[in-house]
Amino acid sequence: MISLLTQNVPLSATIATAPSLNKSEASAADAAPAPVPKSLEVSLSPEATKKAADEKKRNADIDASPLPDGIKDSLKAIREIQQKISEKLEELTKLMADKSMNAETREKRTKQLQIEIGSLTSALSSAESALNKAMSAQNLSADDRKLAHGLIGK
Repeated sequence: MISLLTQNVPLSATIATAPSLNKSEASAADAAPAPVPKSLEVSLSPEATKKAADEKKRNADIDASPLPDGIKDSLKAIREIQQKISEKLEELTKLMADKSMNAETREKRTKQLQIEIGSLTSALSSAESALNKAMSAQNLSADDRKLAHGLIGK
């Protein structure tokens, strides 16, 4: 059993493999190799299941649009980056208002958040540029471009 914590959502997985062979079985196996059955079972925690359902609802308008799948994926990625930027800005605002923290710690955390926001902003710019290139490469109509930009709030 493997347990993971991904984006603050716990996941668990069980990996099953074939049993190990002794020397005589190994010799026979070398002569006639048989496929080794492997399986992977992943179960999501209730939090992960809820998060996946929330994301599906949040992107329902994108999924329902007539845009190509690659464009839809780009739009979802852009929304995710926008959401992360919003969360970091909210965290920064709360941090700046927190007078219980000593000034040095607050300043250090503020700089860290500003760096994270800068990185996310750069990623957003790159994602939007990639979206525009993809729309041009796929010769999307002006209406489809307008729809795509509307779905990301531009």
